[in-house]
Amino acid sequence: MLLRSTLLTAVLLVSWTLAAPALADTPVPLCNGHNPAVAATAKAEGLRHYRASKREGPGDPEMATALGFLDASCAAGDDTALELRAYTLAAVERFVEAAKTLDAFLAAHPLDTLPPATRERLAAQQPAILTRVASLSVESPTAGAQVFINHQLAGLTPLHSVRLAPGRYDIEVAVEGGAPMARTVDLAAGERTETFTSPVAFVPVDAKAARTAPREQAPARSPTQPSLRPWAVGTGIGALVLLVGGGAGAIWANERSSLYDTNNCATVPKVGCSTALSEYHAAQGIEVAGFVGGGLAAVASGLLFYLDRGQRSASPLPASAGSVSCRIPGMAVACIVRF
Repeated sequence: MLLRSTLLTAVLLVSWTLAAPALADTPVPLCNGHNPAVAATAKAEGLRHYRASKREGPGDPEMATALGFLDASCAAGDDTALELRAYTLAAVERFVEAAKTLDAFLAAHPLDTLPPATRERLAAQQPAILTRVASLSVESPTAGAQVFINHQLAGLTPLHSVRLAPGRYDIEVAVEGGAPMARTVDLAAGERTETFTSPVAFVPVDAKAARTAPREQAPARSPTQPSLRPWAVGTGIGALVLLVGGGAGAIWANERSSLYDTNNCATVPKVGCSTALSEYHAAQGIEVAGFVGGGLAAVASGLLFYLDRGQRSASPLPASAGSVSCRIPGMAVACIVRF
């Protein structure tokens, strides 16, 4: 008697621990324990709470307690508790989990091996559960293709009777060696089969034929228009050098020259005349450097534009033209000479 009470207390603790997470959409538990006494006691308590329920729907406390006991019975090793677990889940309107639990029960106990009473219960309960569940099957031309439902791997083709809640789903079938096939479907309650047919037939490649087959020539590239970017950059640099160097130098040289002439430094040397003269010569140097730099930048921009145009011309040479190699220090430029 003491042993039975101790076992019952332990089962109660386990059941209350499992009752809260069982309310979420959880996978079917594995019945891989080895404690027949605890399994039997937990199953009996689960059945008692199931029968005591007033069928109050998702918030039914008796059903929640029954579910905890049945999970404890399964964990202790009794996979027959999955049958009553499925009916309990259906009573709290968790139909997808109920359908998955019944599938697991029938996988462990095929229908033709069950007692008549159990088959009668299944005949009454299973259709009522499946009418609230979408059951999706997926087929593809190549067996073994991966099936993803809402971007989660669901299995390999042919995939049969995946239990889902009615709603919209993204389905993708990935065939090795081919592009994934995807579609979005709206699933209603009941059975549905989606067949994916690859747009390209996957035919094994004959390596010898592939080596001897003529290669398809790539289409000739059309000539592209030369870019104005190098020219614009070179022109901008030249204008900047010309403005800052040449323009500023000219203004400064003119101002220093006017100061030199106003003070009559050429005939009567005065304080500051030598400074004005040296600054005048410096300004002239800046002015000359600015104009020369601007000219060189303009030449460079023109050269860049010419080279860019030559590099971007991708059209083949006409039959009446030949190609010679021109050389500019530091680079080679292709020139076209007609003959």
